[in-house]
Amino acid sequence: MVVRPIAVVTDLAVVGAGVLGLTAALWARHRHPAWTVLVLDRQQVLHGASGHSLAIAAPSGHTPRVRELALRSGQLYRSGVFREAVRDRAGLVVCRAATARALSHHLTAPVRRLPAIEPYEAGLLGELRTDAGDEVYAVGRGFLHVEVAALAAWVDIVPDWPVVSCIRTRSCWELRGPGGAVHRARRVVVAVGPWAAPEVGDRSGAAWGAGGGRVKRVAVLRVPAARATASDPLVVFPEENLLLAPADGYVEVSFLRTRWRDVPLSGDGQPGADPADQGLTDEDLAEGRSALAARGPSLAARATVGRAFWDTYYPDAEPRVTSPPGDRSLVRLDGGAGTGVRLAPALAEAAIGAVE
Repeated sequence: MVVRPIAVVTDLAVVGAGVLGLTAALWARHRHPAWTVLVLDRQQVLHGASGHSLAIAAPSGHTPRVRELALRSGQLYRSGVFREAVRDRAGLVVCRAATARALSHHLTAPVRRLPAIEPYEAGLLGELRTDAGDEVYAVGRGFLHVEVAALAAWVDIVPDWPVVSCIRTRSCWELRGPGGAVHRARRVVVAVGPWAAPEVGDRSGAAWGAGGGRVKRVAVLRVPAARATASDPLVVFPEENLLLAPADGYVEVSFLRTRWRDVPLSGDGQPGADPADQGLTDEDLAEGRSALAARGPSLAARATVGRAFWDTYYPDAEPRVTSPPGDRSLVRLDGGAGTGVRLAPALAEAAIGAVE
């Protein structure tokens, strides 16, 4: 819910209205109903990665810690706090047996091999190519689709309020924004994704830096598909880094994009003003068509529209929950590898546990 800034000192201020910030705010309200909680964002709600991604939480992780966080997030998503904003999605994985064996070590949900794919050929899978040696696996109770807009409707958000710095005083944090405006909070969670984080320090000039990730281009194609329905399972081709999410009459396709920047985003995100432009470029489209052609040539031929955005990736692809030395009343959250939706509830639980 969009609100105006308030003059009182809030119990918690969240910087960033993406999925990490929104889940942190909701978890704080769940844990501490008496707290005043306010989310501040530099732009309009859901302008960034969380508003443009497929918002699919996959039951997987490349390390034991990430798998633990993914499993915990699935439990929390299905709890009363977030339950109305998520729905379960069935999933199919199409790959060779050796790939499936390797993948099984990274999944947190049961997988079973299907004896035949004919029951699914009437839907989207009938328009996709399976190769000799491919096997099809069903993933049980694992994928979740998250309605991030529903999360945003349940918290108080001040849009167009970029936080430039967070300064520690004796009694609270001063969050300094546009035109010299100041918001004060006893606790702060910073979850800004690929955007430049506010400077964090104290009035003596001591500063704390966090970050180190790179900013990666992410793109999604939206392709007309008459056979597709919203009840069809997701289809994953791990060997091609493709994820297809069917809806009624179309399919959204996530693919591996290979464009990077080494510095955070800093502009206003409007088209032409900053690399944060959410529009799909000719380069995005060409790379997406090439990736999709390997498994869905007819879909690739029809692909003309989609969306693109940026997200933060760390070399080790590990999420981060960090605080300035000696002061846990401020926490910074980073998904680590475009995994904000997948890990958000567990990271929110950790962040609020740190600032309590």
